Amino acid sequence: MFKGLFSKDTPAALDTIDNLLKSNDRGDAERVLEQWQSFLGDMICAKYDNPTGIINSDFAHDIDGFSAKIYDSDLIARLTEEIKLTVLGLRRNTHPRLAMAALAIRMRRVINQSP
Repeated sequence: MFKGLFSKDTPAALDTIDNLLKSNDRGDAERVLEQWQSFLGDMICAKYDNPTGIINSDFAHDIDGFSAKIYDSDLIARLTEEIKLTVLGLRRNTHPRLAMAALAIRMRRVINQSP
């Protein structure tokens, strides 16, 4: 699903989120967001040539590709901030699938701003 944010268009990314989060379980959505934060941390390691810091080593090739699309570490910080806001929204009783769809749209906007 995270990969879809970088490699698919927005409607396809939204469809992936909808298929993944069939339940309305906030816990499921929060677990996905924790994993996404982990991927963003890995992207920082890949961007700054620290392969030993990559946690999700099974996805190292994909992470290298994602980090190549990010020209500025500020974009990773913006993506992290979007995730944080979504976690807060979930804790304030925002519908999980709606919150995740909105996040995907905002993250795609940030990613598409990267040259």
